Amino acid sequence: MARTEISVPFDGRVREKNIGIAQYVTTGSRLGRVFSTATVEIRLPLTDAQLAELSLPMGFMADAVNAPVVQFKAMVGRHEHFWIGQIVRINASVDQQTRLIYAIAEVEDPYGAGADDGAPIAVGMFVSAEIAGVTSQPALVLPRMVLRSADKVYVINDENRLEIRTVKVLSTTEDIVLVTSGVEPGDKVVTSTIPAAVNGMEVRAISRQTQS
Repeated sequence: MARTEISVPFDGRVREKNIGIAQYVTTGSRLGRVFSTATVEIRLPLTDAQLAELSLPMGFMADAVNAPVVQFKAMVGRHEHFWIGQIVRINASVDQQTRLIYAIAEVEDPYGAGADDGAPIAVGMFVSAEIAGVTSQPALVLPRMVLRSADKVYVINDENRLEIRTVKVLSTTEDIVLVTSGVEPGDKVVTSTIPAAVNGMEVRAISRQTQS
């Protein structure tokens, strides 16, 4: 036993131990599981629309120049922590069950230089991700509640009549929607519910005054 040494060909951490003191092992026994701490990989599920928004093709392989930057965040205890990574590749196929395309992002040295104030982006942790766009695109930012039936918004025109417009949606989150066409700066977009809305119906706008 004094001449026995267990090693792995990389710097890492033990994730699982399958043996203990005084146990016997034989050839082929599984001693445990170890993962590398050089990088951590995060799978990011993307829709085809999100992939188009990023201007990235399926089967994308990044290099030192064109790797999109990703900011990850998660609550650890009562504190929110952030980590910076990059998309290194995108799967060349669509997942048959979810119909999503998975991008793979990496954070280097997650337990060392890549940690946030000592908090690593640990293996198995759930995180949210914000991906920086490869190319900037002009868009209007609207509250998510204005979107009706996936691509419609209600606008009040100068004659106080309702216009139901079809918009081109660039991206959505729980709180906002990015629209590239269908509305213009200065348009009065309806945020409240309108039962049985009909194009051209007369409406009255109620503006909320900003309190100082």
